[in-house]
Amino acid sequence: MLRPHLVALLLVGCHGEVNTTRPVVHAPKIVKVVVAPPPVSVGSAMVVQHEAVLRLDEPAGLEIGRAFAGARVRVSRMDGASALVVVPEFERPVHAEGGGVTMVPLEAWIDTSALGTHDVPLVEPAPKGRTVRDFYERVTARRGELGFFETRCGPLQVLEQGDRTTRVAQRAGGVELVGWSETQIVGSRGDNRCPARVAEDGVPAGFVEAKSVDVSQVLRADRTVHWLGETASGAYVCEDWHVTKGGELRHVGRANGERVETDYTIEREGSRVVLLGPTIHRGARADGFGCGDDYRAVDLDDERLVLVPHARSWRISAYHPDDTEVWYLTESACKAAAARASSPEPSATASLAPVHSGC
Repeated sequence: MLRPHLVALLLVGCHGEVNTTRPVVHAPKIVKVVVAPPPVSVGSAMVVQHEAVLRLDEPAGLEIGRAFAGARVRVSRMDGASALVVVPEFERPVHAEGGGVTMVPLEAWIDTSALGTHDVPLVEPAPKGRTVRDFYERVTARRGELGFFETRCGPLQVLEQGDRTTRVAQRAGGVELVGWSETQIVGSRGDNRCPARVAEDGVPAGFVEAKSVDVSQVLRADRTVHWLGETASGAYVCEDWHVTKGGELRHVGRANGERVETDYTIEREGSRVVLLGPTIHRGARADGFGCGDDYRAVDLDDERLVLVPHARSWRISAYHPDDTEVWYLTESACKAAAARASSPEPSATASLAPVHSGC
C-alpha cells in the first residue's frame, strides 16, 4: 500500500502544483501540388494564352504579326522553345513545281510559352490605321517578294501609304498579319466583296429588318439613280445612271476628252436586281465584260434604294447594315452622302460609305 505523502507527490508534481498542461497539437500542413501544363507537341491543338509574336519561315524569322489570347492553333513542328503553328483562316501562295502559284495553309513560328490548353476569352485590342474593305492583294514581308498571304474579303487596316505599295494589317481567327501589299491600295472599298450577312428568319442583334420592295416600280424606264463612287485619288463622286426604255442602265461621261458610254443590261423581278455587262462604248469601239452582279432590295424611301449585293439567300428577313449598297434617287442625297464620306469619323472601326463596287 502506498503511503499518503507519496500519493500526494504523484498528484501535484515536484513543485507542489497540479500539472494541467495540454499536449501541443500541430495544425496540418497544406501541401500545394503543382501540375505541369501539358507539353506542346506536334499535332496538338493549343490555345494562345497571351498575345505573342508570329514569325515567318524560322523561329527567329521576320515578324509578320501577332496571335491574340484566345486564338486556337495547331502545332505542326517543334524547334526548341518555338512551335510552328497553322495560322487559322489564312493561306500562303507558293510557287508550284510545274510553274504558276498554288495556295497552302499559312504557318508561322510562335513561342511555346504562349501556348496552353486552358480556354481563355478571345481578346483583341482596337485596330489601328484607316479601315478599308474588300481589297484583294498579296501581302509580302519584304517589298518585292512573293506574298506570304492573300487578303480576305472584309475589313483591313491601312497602316502606311507608300508610293507603290501599302502597309496593311488584317485580322481573322484571332490573329493579325502585317505586311506590304503588292500594289497600292487607293480608296475605301474594293471589288473582293464577302457574301452579305443576312438572316432568313427573325432579326439578329446588329441586323436591320428587311422591307418588301418591288424594284420594277422603282427602276422604271426614264428613272435616274445616282451611285456613290470613288476616284483614283480617293475622292467621293456621284454618277448618274439612267434606266432606258430598252431595259438598260446607262451612264455617259468623258475620259481623255472622249465621250464614254457605259451600259448594263438590267433584270428586275420582285426585290431582285441583276446587272449584266457592262459594255463600254468609246467612239466606234465597244468592249464587253461578262459580269453578273446580283442584288436584293431591302429598303426604300424617297431618297434611297438600299440593296444587299451577293446575298446567298432568296429569302431575307434581316441584313447587316455594313454590307449594303445604296442607289440614291436624288442627286442631292448622293452629294450629301459624298460630303459625309469625305469627312469620316477618325476611327479604325468607323462604318464605310456605301459606295458602288463591282464590274
